[in-house]
Amino acid sequence: MMSQDLERLKYAIVSPFHGGSHAYWANGYIQHSAYDWDTYSLPDKYWKWRMYGASIHLADQLASSGMIYDKILTTDMLDLALLKSLNTSMMPSATYTLYMHENQLVYPWSPTDRDPSLGRDHHYGFTNYTSALVADHCIFNSEYHRQSFINGAEKLLQKMPDYRSMETVKSIADKSSVIGIGIDLPRLPLKPKSSTPRILWNHRWEYDKNPKLFFDTLLAIKEQGIQFELVILGSKTSIIPSEFKDSIEKLKDNIAHVGYVESRSDYHNLIASCTHLPVTSNQDFFGISTVEGIAYGCIPLLPNRLAFAEHIDPEAYVGCFYTDDQEFREKLIIQLTSKSYDQDFSQEMQKYEWSTIAKSMDEIINHSTID
Repeated sequence: MMSQDLERLKYAIVSPFHGGSHAYWANGYIQHSAYDWDTYSLPDKYWKWRMYGASIHLADQLASSGMIYDKILTTDMLDLALLKSLNTSMMPSATYTLYMHENQLVYPWSPTDRDPSLGRDHHYGFTNYTSALVADHCIFNSEYHRQSFINGAEKLLQKMPDYRSMETVKSIADKSSVIGIGIDLPRLPLKPKSSTPRILWNHRWEYDKNPKLFFDTLLAIKEQGIQFELVILGSKTSIIPSEFKDSIEKLKDNIAHVGYVESRSDYHNLIASCTHLPVTSNQDFFGISTVEGIAYGCIPLLPNRLAFAEHIDPEAYVGCFYTDDQEFREKLIIQLTSKSYDQDFSQEMQKYEWSTIAKSMDEIINHSTID
């Protein structure tokens, strides 16, 4: 099909959890895509209700628009099987691409969530599985995520009593691709870095980012007399881990900034001022905040697991990866006190530039049409 035919197609992003990194991804892709996208969205709260009920409201939005869309792109935070069934009579020829930011098959549960103890811990993962099953194509934000989803789906189905349809997992794998999240790379020379080592936290203030290891380590190296400054960014949630309040008070003399910033330019200026990015996450399917920190010149210290090995090569940069808490502390001290780790890894993040990512997304979404 010729490019002018593609330009006549109608494109819609259905974003059920439109805030934070999900909105950042959707808006960034729309800005850099070669095609015009309409957006249908709901606020980023009540995630469980979004997975159960967002499809009903968003299908109604699509119907009320009067538009007939050819390409619909949505995310893991809704029931795509339900959306597709409600939407088929109006848009029978639409193809659906599912972008997996995360999945509930392997995502760690919050210690304050009662669902696991009440036996309600399979529903959301099963919704992710059925959504992937009915999608025309699935895109994962990392190969680690793709593999963890495939493994998680197999384990979930194996728990079922009979008629497990295990072959469906392979069908999902066969129609899946990996495309990371785009970032805006620095365009102008950055201001000089802080002369004192400046450590960055730019993740959500949540338990799965493992703030305990992060702050316990900083408090320990402060007691050793190692000099550093600290910038704490990232959005807060309704339940903030206790480590934040207690540790921020104890580290107040080291803190150059604490708190979420609305302005993207202010955010970029702050991360650009930092020199080191020690990451303690227990769960990251991609790690957009980590990629941004590296792109803006921070020296990373990353767990040798999850998606981080896809960002920079752990064999080439051994000093930037750790396997346990003790090695994390030891290597952070070396990074902070040795000039041998004064490296710039920002070029490694060129692969995530939005223009590159959007082009890959466009090609995948239009694949069935081009064929």
